[in-house]
Amino acid sequence: MLPLRNHTFCVALLLCFVTSKLKADEALARPRLYLSPYTHLDTQWLWTYEDSINKYLKNTLDDNFALFEKYPEHQFNFTGAFRYKLMKTYWPARYEQLKSYVAAGRWHPAGSSWEENDVVLPDPESIQRQILYGNKFFAEEFGKTSVDYMLPDSFGFPASLPTVVAHAGLKGFSSQKLSWGSARGVPFNIGLWEGADGSRVLSVLDPGPYETKIPKDFDQGEWVKRLNQGTVIDGKAIDYRYYGIGDTGGSPREEDVKNLVEVMRKPNLSFDIINGASDQMFRDFASADKDKLPVVKGEMLLTEHSAGLLSSNSRIKNENRKTEVLAKQAEYLATAASYIDGTVYPKAKLRKAWETLLPVQMHDIITGTAVPQAISHSMNDTAIAQNLFRGVIDHSIGLLTQKMDLSEGVYNIIVANTLSEARSELVNLTIPKSAGTFTHARSPEGETIALQIVPNRKLSSELVTTYIFPAQLGPLETSVYTLIESPTPSLSEGVTASTSGLESNLYKVALAKSGDIASIVTKATGREELKSPIRYQFTGEFPHKYPAWNMTWKDRKRPPRLYLEGKAKVSVLYEGPWQSALRVEREALGSTFMQIIRLTQSSSLIEVEEQIHWRTRESAFKVAITPRIKSKDAFYDMGLSVEKRLNNSPKLFEMPEHRWMAMTDGKQGLSVLNACCYGSDKPADDTIRLTLLYTPHSNLDEYRYNDSQDFGEHTLKWGLMFHEGSWQTAKSSQRADALNEPLLVYHIPGSSKGPLGKRFSFLKAEGVQVKVIKQEENLSDHNRILVRVYEREGGAKKFKLQLPDQIQSVTAIDGQEREFAKKQGFKGKTFEDDIPAFGIRSYIFKLNRQSETRLATGAMLPLPYNVKAFSNKDRTLQSTIAEGKISLPVEDYPRVLRDKGVEFDLSASTLPGPDVLRAAGQTITLPKTANGNIHILAFGTRDHRAKVLIDGNPVEISIPRFHGPIADGDKRILDDKFILKSIRPAFERQTPIAAYANLSHGKEGRLSYYPSYLFHCILPGGKTIQMPEDPEFFIAAISVSNAMPPVMPLDERESNCGVSL
Repeated sequence: MLPLRNHTFCVALLLCFVTSKLKADEALARPRLYLSPYTHLDTQWLWTYEDSINKYLKNTLDDNFALFEKYPEHQFNFTGAFRYKLMKTYWPARYEQLKSYVAAGRWHPAGSSWEENDVVLPDPESIQRQILYGNKFFAEEFGKTSVDYMLPDSFGFPASLPTVVAHAGLKGFSSQKLSWGSARGVPFNIGLWEGADGSRVLSVLDPGPYETKIPKDFDQGEWVKRLNQGTVIDGKAIDYRYYGIGDTGGSPREEDVKNLVEVMRKPNLSFDIINGASDQMFRDFASADKDKLPVVKGEMLLTEHSAGLLSSNSRIKNENRKTEVLAKQAEYLATAASYIDGTVYPKAKLRKAWETLLPVQMHDIITGTAVPQAISHSMNDTAIAQNLFRGVIDHSIGLLTQKMDLSEGVYNIIVANTLSEARSELVNLTIPKSAGTFTHARSPEGETIALQIVPNRKLSSELVTTYIFPAQLGPLETSVYTLIESPTPSLSEGVTASTSGLESNLYKVALAKSGDIASIVTKATGREELKSPIRYQFTGEFPHKYPAWNMTWKDRKRPPRLYLEGKAKVSVLYEGPWQSALRVEREALGSTFMQIIRLTQSSSLIEVEEQIHWRTRESAFKVAITPRIKSKDAFYDMGLSVEKRLNNSPKLFEMPEHRWMAMTDGKQGLSVLNACCYGSDKPADDTIRLTLLYTPHSNLDEYRYNDSQDFGEHTLKWGLMFHEGSWQTAKSSQRADALNEPLLVYHIPGSSKGPLGKRFSFLKAEGVQVKVIKQEENLSDHNRILVRVYEREGGAKKFKLQLPDQIQSVTAIDGQEREFAKKQGFKGKTFEDDIPAFGIRSYIFKLNRQSETRLATGAMLPLPYNVKAFSNKDRTLQSTIAEGKISLPVEDYPRVLRDKGVEFDLSASTLPGPDVLRAAGQTITLPKTANGNIHILAFGTRDHRAKVLIDGNPVEISIPRFHGPIADGDKRILDDKFILKSIRPAFERQTPIAAYANLSHGKEGRLSYYPSYLFHCILPGGKTIQMPEDPEFFIAAISVSNAMPPVMPLDERESNCGVSL
């Protein structure tokens, strides 16, 4: 028995424990208010990058620094790694100060992404890359990453977004935009959002506006009431709110910070205030029990405020889609080339191209709501990204095909299928007249296939010939075909064409006198597929406010203001064994329209190409299809998931889709594919419409620029596919992918007999779409291949992948390429796994192939430099070209530049004195030991063509100027009241870019967002190279190398910079 004093001690100890436990339990149960201090910056909108760089980003830094010093409790969140990169570039001293605040936990890099992007229009893979490259930048710069996806101002959210966010390894999502007229209301403040595959993400859907003010003594009023009546997790009432300002950055209002601090310093508050990182709540409750939280499933679109922007400024949307396709192709082909050839994977170039594209997807740019000058900046960015991706594609094709069988030694062409589905479709190739005349193509198996000559849209028939012929390619397959002259007779039967219609072996298409498609008969069944002719409609568009953003139910209920009708000029564009085409020309409401209707033998797709000169105001231009079948709903492709939506209603009457939409009555179906558009609707059971262009009325001065948007030239492509059964049976996704991702076609000279033969398939898949093949961002090993797959048909299943070699190991990774599980299920070259409906899976495959890495080779030549083109930001190095008014920023170019397996010496740029060669007739003798093509880094002070002599033989090259835009769409020139004055025609310079910076140097300092370039031209090998007498043509470096096999793309590219095959 214990002594009394020990009893007393134990009782005291027990009471102390109970009291502490009660206080701890009370603390655990205390309500918790999470505050996210934030300022919203539209990097471009009613202003441009120059304004954001020179004013808004600077203010964001300075204003928050001042608040940090005055209020120790002040915290700040800022999104968009791209904006941080701009700070680092243009405000380096302030950026270093920012880094100290990040290290101290005061300033929080938030939102995980590269830019505050739209998520309805970009491909889901682009959203993965926003997160991958955004957090990668944060980790590299600050040693920290974010775990939330913060999109306060994006215009609607697809059902696949939780799937993408969860796959990226993030823990939460927040947005305040549903309060702007959600088609399904605001489901909750805090709850779970379930994606199409069943993934769930903790989400804040009602954090209040981002410009929320903090009321004085808010611990006594509505804020506390909402907190106490809100969401409960782990027995704790919680709430989450934004506060700050928008839309030009800066800091939260000092009055709000002061009001917050006064409440935070009060003793005996009844709740806890967590004022800090936007992702803190998601971190705190990552492992909490969330079973009792409210759940919302599916997409969350806005009724009016996301309707118009699906079609506003069509050109920027088209260019973004093309660039996304090129990115996918470039990564796959570079991976295959690195694996097969041992060449170093061009990781830095691909990352730079992605980081150039991703800002275009900012929620006021890709949506088309920004001012014309902002759109022009982004059009140039898409052109730069396309140029970089194409450079990788060209180089990779060359490396791959030099390993293939080219032994016939005639005119070999390389055809590459970059989709994971087998394809049987037409190859389209344009070759110079000087290459000869051909009648047939020979397949890898020796089959002779007749060639058909078709008109070229851009180039003169005196210079080139454009052929088409059908080819069959397996999944992710590259094949060698050969063009020949043959006495074998061409096919006598084909697709017939007259001004009244077209007829193939599958369809009979008839035109009305108006030029509309009046009848489509499926010949196998004799069934008429149309209830009435396909009509083009002008619908009146008079939104009350936010014209580029909005459409209204009132306008949607009205009948069309006009149909495209009247006298049509119809002509046969061409007729042949494989494809025939009609041209239909019409005019209406100040615009002119040309439809090219193509019908291909044995193809179920009726293809329509629109060439539109648009000058019509207060209208959307829609194509309405009225099939024989009826349905109260339709299916819409959203890039990963497929949405089933009812006919138009007051809540949803303009609907997003990516590459296709479909309707079915259960027996027959219609799929409408497109390579151009994102807006659509279904006004009746028997009608489905695709929105081609949108120019709304604007009665608001600040949005006056919207009333001429889309003015200019447009080329849009779509098609019809009638089929039995469902969209899955018809393979609508696969057919739409093929429409958007055409076969790549190249010529490569030579007669080598490589080990890959005439057909080489890199990877095969069953049950899934292979979305990504690339190398890892953080590791260089060409025997490790990253593969990402999507389930696209809406059914959970077991899938199979066949790799090019024996599999050593398989690791499951997330979208940020972080490993989380070792996988079994592989044997030999084959791997099997499960995937949910509309799910994503990513893996690293380590393959059993031993090959050495092949480094850049060749000779870097010393040059007799005579002028200086590079300068530094401190002006200790001064340029002498262009009278010193503009120069290349030395800080943004490497000392040794590597491009396409070739190294260039730029070390002179860091020194006083000349660093480039101005062309003045100099002759440079190449070393006898230098073998291979001549590679030059060149630029001009204006756009022009220059002739150089290789061993006395002239070679003409296209040399753009080294600064400013290389591309733009039709640019609207506005006065200071946003009234249209004129339109500058579109242009593009396609000379391959070796390197670029998003700034130039001027006499007084840096020129904000005014890019500079160095161009990579490849010339035939020789003993001497003689420069022209051309004071506006400059050479920065010359190397001789055989690292880049000479390949010629057989498309309609303006310039391959010197390669003439």
